[in-house]
Amino acid sequence: MTDTRHKSLSLEKHTSTYNRILFLILQYLGYIGSVCAVRTWSGPLDRPSV
Repeated sequence: MTDTRHKSLSLEKHTSTYNRILFLILQYLGYIGSVCAVRTWSGPLDRPSV
């Protein structure tokens, strides 16, 4: 009984870690997306066309 409880506890900890990593990845992708959008939007203004 204690073994299954310990297993579920470790699984819960692993899931929370996975969620945190997934959240960080989503934040990172959102940051990159916004930066790319800003660069694309203000590209012609600050970058001379070749």
